[in-house]
Amino acid sequence: MRLDLSQVSLVCVDNIYPDLAYRAIKCSSSDINYYQRIFFTSSAWIFKNKKNIDQNILLVEIDHVDSINKYSDFVLKHLTQYIESDYILIIQWDGYVYSKLLWREQFLSYDYIGANWNKSDVRTVGNGGFSLRSKRLLNAYQSSNLQAGHPEDEVICINHRKILEDQYGCKFADPKVADLFSFEEYRELAGDTFGFHGFFNIPLIGKFDDIRAFIDLMPNSLFSHGHFEYFVKNIIHYQVDGRQLIDLLYLKIQSNGKTCEKTKKVIFKAFYKNGLDTLALQYLKYILTHEKLFSLVTVMYIKLIIFRLKMKFNLGK
Repeated sequence: MRLDLSQVSLVCVDNIYPDLAYRAIKCSSSDINYYQRIFFTSSAWIFKNKKNIDQNILLVEIDHVDSINKYSDFVLKHLTQYIESDYILIIQWDGYVYSKLLWREQFLSYDYIGANWNKSDVRTVGNGGFSLRSKRLLNAYQSSNLQAGHPEDEVICINHRKILEDQYGCKFADPKVADLFSFEEYRELAGDTFGFHGFFNIPLIGKFDDIRAFIDLMPNSLFSHGHFEYFVKNIIHYQVDGRQLIDLLYLKIQSNGKTCEKTKKVIFKAFYKNGLDTLALQYLKYILTHEKLFSLVTVMYIKLIIFRLKMKFNLGK
């Protein structure tokens, strides 16, 4: 049975990882009827992929939104002019619908819901990467009293929350409701939810084929992402065929060609920190064979030996 979200528009704004963003839209569209689905992305990506895109998705060119700061400004100050529905569900390349069966009508009682954060040991709503927002909240930011800033979810939920509640009548979900809606860093507190955010969480919620499809689309820049190590860790810990996925990830790294030294270090660390010593050594050999970076390989190898000794003698980090 299809989920009726005819009061909600599905929205994704992405100029950085458009292939992964489009995948997130498709994942969030399975057996769900929205008022509208809108993908804001670059004209180059639209031109390249237009013939293969779902024709029911509205494509909007936003070449000027090419940084995270401009993303925040666009979402806060310009997005509302494209929205006709009472609510929007904002998704990102690394945050989308997990289970349509976990949707609750009570979510529409609020003007903003996102995954809980822990701010100064207090659970606070919440993350904007997978969030439900009302048209009322979007329209509030047309006022000159509310200035844009980055990151936009903190601007809404921390900087401006009291103003939005007192002057504009906006209602924020409480932490218990947010735990039913989405999770980001604290799945053990939230349990199963309607959606999630964070690419390191994909191995927690995805099946083998889902993760393989995600790996196929990963660009080089994600290999140096701050959460890449945890992505690898969660594949190993939560996927039955995790090692097969790791091998596919390794092949993807090789197929993407040369990477900067920072990326090499992050990849290497992700392998040896998660007990993949053999793969870490294999990666060093690959670098040495193809790029002749003797000094970098030497440093990485020394780090691996030190890490092994610390683990052997229980010396900690």
